[in-house]
Amino acid sequence: MSKNTDKYYKSLQNIIDDYNHRISKLPMLLKREKAKGRKQGGILRSFTGTLMEDMTENIVNSALIHRVGLHPNRIRIDKSKVKIPISSEYSPVEASETFKQKLATVRYKLYFKASVDKHIWIDNKLVCGIECKTYTENSMLKRILVDFQLLRKLNPQMVPFVFQLENFLGGDYGLCQQHCDGSESTHTILSHFPDVPLRIVTLLNGDRSIHTPFYQQKKPLLIENLDLAANRLLDGLGMGNSNTRESSVIKLKNSLEEAFV
Repeated sequence: MSKNTDKYYKSLQNIIDDYNHRISKLPMLLKREKAKGRKQGGILRSFTGTLMEDMTENIVNSALIHRVGLHPNRIRIDKSKVKIPISSEYSPVEASETFKQKLATVRYKLYFKASVDKHIWIDNKLVCGIECKTYTENSMLKRILVDFQLLRKLNPQMVPFVFQLENFLGGDYGLCQQHCDGSESTHTILSHFPDVPLRIVTLLNGDRSIHTPFYQQKKPLLIENLDLAANRLLDGLGMGNSNTRESSVIKLKNSLEEAFV
């Protein structure tokens, strides 16, 4: 077992341990926050949103630092706003003469601030963006695609991802595998954004239930799924090994099992 593989395996296990710890504390959190007058829906959205963003950042670091071997100083992860300038071809349908004059003279000062949940920078180059979702609906997907379309106007090299905890898009995204056929409705939406080669990664097996949340089902977070997420990220960045598709964690687990036979 190499030193890097050992650190990589441990980093993924740390993500699982943290996930299990947070889920175990959720009932207590709900009870405490509801006693303060907070609504359960708001508590859960905040909890799962923070959980998913933290898990995503840890997966990125595991992949880049412990799998590829990049020095942490070369990596930056943030969600800073990117100024998207107004299109040079834009002409408003309805606007006052004053605004039209302003548009003609100071167009370069007009912009929109865009971002997704995680911007991944390597050597100060924005190489990847990840939207983090507890689950994704097609109505959400449309907004995500627009955000990435705007960001890629200035950063065409940016690789767009959605990391979702559970699948709610239909199709086979909940199988957590290298290649998913997806759903017809999702592919229809994606087809209208040809400049956004979006990759969708799911972490928990199975589909979202509107009746029984994942934390009540006690869905396990599998190390194989985290490894696959890391591998798909590296493949998207052109840093993976397309000739070696077998999970490194599965190889490691097999080698450990053989060692104790």
